[in-house]
Amino acid sequence: MYFEKLSDYHCQKNHGTRTRSHYRAIIERFGNQAIAPESIAEYRDKRLSEGRTADTVRAEISKLCAFARWLGVDPELTLPRKVHRPPTEWSCQELHRLFAAARSTSRIIYGVPGSIYWPALLGVACDAGERIRTIVGIEWGDIDFVRRSVMYRAELCEGDAADNCCCTLSRRTVKDLLLLRASGVERPFRLGCESTRWKAYKTLLEDAGLPSDRRSKLHRLCRANMSLVHRAGVWLGWR
Repeated sequence: MYFEKLSDYHCQKNHGTRTRSHYRAIIERFGNQAIAPESIAEYRDKRLSEGRTADTVRAEISKLCAFARWLGVDPELTLPRKVHRPPTEWSCQELHRLFAAARSTSRIIYGVPGSIYWPALLGVACDAGERIRTIVGIEWGDIDFVRRSVMYRAELCEGDAADNCCCTLSRRTVKDLLLLRASGVERPFRLGCESTRWKAYKTLLEDAGLPSDRRSKLHRLCRANMSLVHRAGVWLGWR
């Protein structure tokens, strides 16, 4: 019942495709009941009872409340408590195992040998320390192979209003990227369905004998403290 209004809301707020998709999924789960403080609280309790994490439910309720306020409803309710956990990161030994599995895998992803695709993607994620959604959106024209840099266009960067040049690619990563480009792919990483990449990465982690839970996905390679270690000049020792 709210999808037509939701479209107007997205246009006014200039939401991207991903945000629109999240809102649509939440409204579909919310159902045909009227958006009100009581119904939002009921949705919150239902999602928590289904075993969803507090952070997930908090994000969904925040979106519902923002949409409700746009509709003229002011839902004053308690959000699930925000839990702060220390960031997880791979050890040097674990990174050795991950890259070894990536370079030796015989699996295919998006029609490309995983032994070509994965080292390039993992290398950029480790060297640049950028969000994975930004990394997978880069085009070949964004990569300067001579200066070993990547230009993250403003359209890809969350909250940024200007292009951001990251000059942190190792020579090994550049070599892996050149191999990937030589395979003939149209763009570096976004070659098909996103869920295909996540499922394939979970399998790669399992092949490497590493954890494959939700805290061990590609973002684990992109921690800010990893970038600090890189800039300190000791990062590339494991590669």
